[in-house]
Parts: sequence; C-alpha cells; structure tokens
Amino acid sequence: MNKERFFEIYEEYGLEGEPEGAQPVIEKLFDECVPSVGKADTVFGEIVRAINQIGYRYYNDGDTIGFNYGVETVSPSARYLQYHTNETIACFIKGMANYDFEVDYEAKEYERLLDTLVCYISDFLFENTQLLEVENTENCRNFKAQGKPFDFEDIDEEAEEYEEEYW
Repeated sequence: MNKERFFEIYEEYGLEGEPEGAQPVIEKLFDECVPSVGKADTVFGEIVRAINQIGYRYYNDGDTIGFNYGVETVSPSARYLQYHTNETIACFIKGMANYDFEVDYEAKEYERLLDTLVCYISDFLFENTQLLEVENTENCRNFKAQGKPFDFEDIDEEAEEYEEEYW
C-alpha cells in the first residue's frame, strides 16, 4: 500500500475521530496491509494488525487487555501499540488494562473505550503515513516490551482533550 491508496481509503470510509468511520478504515487497511499469515511487512501494517487483534479477541472471545486470558491473547498487541504509536495511546491503553470489570458487569464501558482506542489509532495512522515505508521486524502477537516504558503517572493533557472533543 502507498500513501495515495491510504488517503483514498480514508476519504472513502473515514470520519476522523468518529468510531463509525474509524472502524471501517481499520478493517479496509487490515485487508490491504496485513498478510493472511504472520506479521505485517511495515510498522503501519503491524499497528493495524495489533488493533484488529485487540478488537477481534474482545468481540469474539471476551478477552481484554491485562485481564485473565487477555494477558496472553491481546496484551502483547497492546504493548506493541504502546511502543510504536505515541504517549497518548500508550496512556489510554494503560487505563484500559486497569479497567475494573466489577463496576461494569456487561462491559459496555469497555466497548466504548475500545471504540475510542480505534479512533486514536485511526488518527495516528492518518498523521503518520511515513510508517507505510518503515520495515517491521516484530510480531505484535508475541511482542515483549524493550527499553524504558512510558511514564504513566501523568496522563497528558492531549489525551484529556481528545476525550472531551470526541466523547
């Protein structure tokens, strides 16, 4: 995929920052950037693969970031996103990992958080099309954090502003 094709897809499906537009963009990008088996060739494609894995496992098996079986099935993909996107997304994922299911038995709030994460990723990809040209060497499904993790003590203002604007 090249930048021109990405912008065609985004124009056709995308409503920047809106879940109803972001999800179809991610699905179409998955079809075009992710091979049927194995990791994607580019960091851009692997980011798409990672967010798709998180959504697929939740909606098909109930797996969530950092909880029960989700620790094995989706947390590696979430870590990949934390380390290959930006601090806003990293902080948001950390919040999702600390989500309290006892408060929200039917997990409706987790679905809203997942929709928001898809919007973050869609916007990030729109702003970082250069990642279409960056070779990917890692598999999001077994990604282990390397180097210094983000400091999650202070959720930055950008994340709060995004939440206010879109939710």
